[in-house]
Amino acid sequence: RAVQRCGGRHDVEAADRDTGELLSEIFEFVGQVGNQYLRQLLESFFGDDAFVQAFAEAPGAKRQHHAHLGGLLEHTVSVVKLLSTVCDLHPQLDRDLLIAGGLLHDIGKLAEFDTGVTIEYTDIGRLVGHIVITDRWVRERIAQIPGFPPELDNRLNHVLLSHHGQKEYGAPIVPMTAEACALHYADNLDAHVQYFVHEITKGGASGNSWTEYQKLFDRYLYIGRPTTTPSDGGPG
Repeated sequence: RAVQRCGGRHDVEAADRDTGELLSEIFEFVGQVGNQYLRQLLESFFGDDAFVQAFAEAPGAKRQHHAHLGGLLEHTVSVVKLLSTVCDLHPQLDRDLLIAGGLLHDIGKLAEFDTGVTIEYTDIGRLVGHIVITDRWVRERIAQIPGFPPELDNRLNHVLLSHHGQKEYGAPIVPMTAEACALHYADNLDAHVQYFVHEITKGGASGNSWTEYQKLFDRYLYIGRPTTTPSDGGPG
């Protein structure tokens, strides 16, 4: 899973899924947004070739979930799919707002991380963080859309700023709308499950039944034991 980039060897892993397929899903979700203002906002980002290329290559984190090239793209697609399912179950939710929030919630990670031989935080990534960077970028694009409704602006802003759920985890504000609650839990669900799967898969190669101790979750993760298949037939 190591990746070759720019003619050199890098220790950063690459995504398993095809980038083109994932981007097609992103564009499909953008096309599903009926609200003209949210659609314009999304198209201002995902219609920008330079942004899309950077977005497709960016990692989702330095060490935790989706910590590999293309991880941000994988994570974003998964989060929006989860949100789409939540909207099917709870049709009173604003689907357009949630799709937009899911697509944009982590875009600040393009500036938060620098991917060379390894994934490292940039200066602005450490000093400001991706939530605030995302907010700045979205504010700039909204300001360029004539007539963007203030209420919609506030609701989208809240969804993005609160998606980490708790202030101790970097959220400037906690979720106070149903859509903000949905994005927070979809983000957490995908991030945590991907982390568990990655660590269990990696630990399985060792032949052990448990992973190494996971400081992030304060626990070991169970890999499982080999299962034996009963032999066919009765006693010989």
